[in-house]
Formats: sequence, C-alpha cells, structure tokens
Amino acid sequence: MVLRSRPNSENSFPPDDSGVAAPVARRPIPDMLISNAAAKLRDVREKAPLEGNRGFLGRVYGRTYGTGSFKYREGSMELENLLLEVTDRIATVTINRPTAMNAMTRGTLEELEQVVAEVERDQEVRAVIVTGAGAKAFVAGADIAVMRDMISAEARELALLAHRIYAAMEASSKPFIAAVNGYALGGGCELALACDIRLASQNAKFGQPEINIGILPGFGGSQRLPRLIGKGRALEMILTGEMIDAEEALRIGLVNRVLPQEELLEEARKLAAKIASKGRVATRLCKEAVVHGMEMDLARACFYEAELFGYSFSTFDQKEGMGAFLEKRPPVFQDR
Repeated sequence: MVLRSRPNSENSFPPDDSGVAAPVARRPIPDMLISNAAAKLRDVREKAPLEGNRGFLGRVYGRTYGTGSFKYREGSMELENLLLEVTDRIATVTINRPTAMNAMTRGTLEELEQVVAEVERDQEVRAVIVTGAGAKAFVAGADIAVMRDMISAEARELALLAHRIYAAMEASSKPFIAAVNGYALGGGCELALACDIRLASQNAKFGQPEINIGILPGFGGSQRLPRLIGKGRALEMILTGEMIDAEEALRIGLVNRVLPQEELLEEARKLAAKIASKGRVATRLCKEAVVHGMEMDLARACFYEAELFGYSFSTFDQKEGMGAFLEKRPPVFQDR
C-alpha cells in the first residue's frame, strides 16, 4: 500500500489563510492516513501455510512447464527456464537459459511470477537469492529476436507483466538478494534493481542499453535506477546505453558489494542466512518501513515508521528479543 497526497481530496493538506499550503510543521496528520495505516497494521500480510506446508507449485497452480524436472520440498514440478531450490530457509531462484545468456522471455517471466508468489506463500522461506546460470550472465536483457516483431499492445502487455512481478518482489515480506554473476543488461539490470540487496561478481556488468535499439527501458529501469543512484547518473546510463563494470556499480551505489566470482553465491547465502536468523515479524516490518516509506514524503514516512514501531511492541518477539538482551542470552523468536 502506498499512501500519496492528492490535491483537492480528503488526503490533501488544507491551505492556510493566505491560500498557500501549510508547511510541513503545521500540517496535521490526515484522518485518511491514520485509518489507512491502522488498516495496514491490522493486515500485516501473514500468509496461511499451504496444505501440508509442502510448497508445491503444481498443486497451487495446477500446471507444469517444459521438461526440466527438479525437486522442491516433497513434491516435484517442471520448469523450463528457472531452477528453484530451498535449503535452510533460503530459496535460490536461478534464471536457467545459459546458452542464451539467460535472456528474458515471456515464458521466463511467467514462471518467475509464479515462483515469486510461491516463495512468498511458503512460511519456511525467510530470504530469496536470485542469480543466473553459468559464469557469463545474470540476465543479459530480453530476447530481441522474439521482441522485434511485437506490436505496441504486445510490448505494453509484456512490460506490465514484468512490472507486476518486480513490484511483487518489492512488496514481498521476504528480502530478495540479487547475486549478479555476469552481464545484467536491460531487463536483467531491472531485475537486479527490483531486489532489496545486490551483490556482484568482479566480472559483472550493468547497463540499460535499450536506446541502442530504438526503445527505452520497459521493466522499471527508468524509475528504479534514478531512485537508487540519482537522476544524473541514471540518465547518463540510459541515454548513452553504455555498460558499467562492477567496481563502478559499487562506487555509485548500484550494488552493495563486489566479490570474486567463485565466492559470490556463498557470500549471498551467508547474507541470506544472517537475515533468516532474525525474527520474521521484525524482518517484514523493517522491509515494509523502507519500501513503503520511500514512496511517501518524509512526514508521512516517519509517521508510518512510528505506527509500525508501535505495532512491533505488540508482538511476542519484541518481548523475547528485549528479554534475551537483558538476560544476556540468544533470543528464541517465534515469529509472532
């Protein structure tokens, strides 16, 4: 849920006597914001476990893909373009088209949408790693051969599908970690941008090269990239179509860390394990505060944080965490 100010509505701030909108310090908290925040707190996106907590996509969606079968929990399913593995409360999603540099297709996106929904439902999963198969590419863009003959409506539909998936990743209660193991171009760079944390191998390269083929970023790059690295740097990447290497990505804040290729996945798993060891409720609230707060002005975002902070004191984990701290022992969180 994103709370926005709309002029001439019940959510807008009243002007002062001069007809000029009151400064932030004088603005009251709108009733609509309070009610929306309260509703948000009543529904903190607790997901009911699947039957038997087996997390079997075939049961949930009643469909399979392709001929590449792999094991997930106690069931099995078939995916053509992705691999999904869950170990020690960490889900690893691998874009598995190495012969095509893991280029995005509609089929890949459709599978990714379902896998993102599944890992969100699975209450045993605490963090998600997204990476690419092979040593050359994370995702080297979309499949241009397929896109070349698309009509306008088809291109728009494809973009909206990607937006829906990437928004679901951001809205997920599970942190997503991108382990960028090579080229992350176009839709691949946009996939990494939709993750919460980005780790890159030393051979990784990032870019939004769409302008070189007569189009613009369509999977969120023109919006998420400037929010992450700033308008000027984002426009330079988008308008020139040039790639940047991992060290430059680190310098401008596009990635969190740069690692040797052979250490990338192991470090991603260590980071995911550290996050997974925390209480699920606090993890979810922390992510919500940052992700939703980024879309609000500062006054609303701070109010929203205060509401979530207050809510956290109604949980068992808050009592357990503070009690363990005072008693000098490790906390035993129960995710409630």
